[in-house]
Amino acid sequence: MRRLRKNTDIFIVHDTEEAGYKYEPTFSSFKSVYRFSRYRSLTTAVSDTVDVSKLFDY
Repeated sequence: MRRLRKNTDIFIVHDTEEAGYKYEPTFSSFKSVYRFSRYRSLTTAVSDTVDVSKLFDY
């Protein structure tokens, strides 16, 4: 993610429970973070250019 960050508008990352992959330091460095927690496995969307929370308005 760090390497592709400048060339990517939105990252969608599946299975982002903190205990598993330790994504939090990277996620918290983005301007916009949305955690989709409707199901047991978390999915996280992050972006520096898009308000990702608006993608999940329903």
